[in-house]
Amino acid sequence: MIYLFYGPDVISSRAFLLNFKKNYSDIVVLSGKKQTTASLQLPKEENLFGGKKLFIIEDFVPKEKEPLEELGSIDIVMTSPELVNPPSWVSKSWAFKQAETLSNFKLADQISSGQEKQALLTLTS
Repeated sequence: MIYLFYGPDVISSRAFLLNFKKNYSDIVVLSGKKQTTASLQLPKEENLFGGKKLFIIEDFVPKEKEPLEELGSIDIVMTSPELVNPPSWVSKSWAFKQAETLSNFKLADQISSGQEKQALLTLTS
């Protein structure tokens, strides 16, 4: 299967990945920076001891027109710090968005600068 963990909340994404990796006995980490699907060299060998194998491609932005092919019993995880539209060839994807924090100072600044409508919107969100 091919998985995609993406979004600007890198801390939550990394924590999720650490938990996800517990299910695998053999893990290979590759850098996907400045790479395309064609330039990725994914070995197709199976694990000799029968455990589950996982390839992690870090900082890789997948494209719909450049699909990765599944490698039989080997799972692939792609991580991307960008918010992207997951391609149709990805089996499952998780988005990690940055949580917006509400600040009392932001509200006070909007009121003091005469932005009452924006302050009311801040209260309701």
